[in-house]
Amino acid sequence: MSDKRDDGHRILRMQHKHGVLTYVYLLSSISLLLMSCAKSFQPVAPSYMFWSKPGKSELDVKKAMLECGKPSPDPTIEMYRLAYGLYDDERLNYYITTNKCMELSGYTSKHVSSYESCMRYPERRYLSSCQPGAKIPKPSIERRLNSWYCKLKTDYQYCLKHAVNPPACNPEGYKNPPPECLP
Repeated sequence: MSDKRDDGHRILRMQHKHGVLTYVYLLSSISLLLMSCAKSFQPVAPSYMFWSKPGKSELDVKKAMLECGKPSPDPTIEMYRLAYGLYDDERLNYYITTNKCMELSGYTSKHVSSYESCMRYPERRYLSSCQPGAKIPKPSIERRLNSWYCKLKTDYQYCLKHAVNPPACNPEGYKNPPPECLP
């Protein structure tokens, strides 16, 4: 009888040890998973940080983006809709056109070139911006100063009517617009 009891205790100890090891393994795995995922939840860098040109500053990049017709130095899909009323293919076509303007101005993208953007995705090849001889805007200071972004930053009433988040419009902020919106 004592042999059976010893076997029972041994089995209970093994089950307890196995349960503790499983628990430790599970906690370790979850910890490693969370640590490896932590870096992937970093915010995406602003769009202007993906463009560069030798000898040009971050401010120069922001100005060039606005001069080429981007709605903002860090445009979102929603901004294309609010600034230009563009959706889907029209937005994508305009996006590629403004990227080509940046490239023709000597800037390079850390993502893909406009050529690669057109050729990598077969459904984009029919867009007018992907056709040979596509009309590409030249940079314009006037376009930059009158851009949706600069109007939001320099005109409180315009901001209230056209901003993505009108409550964020600050009447005091217009006294000191960002440098990319200055002549």
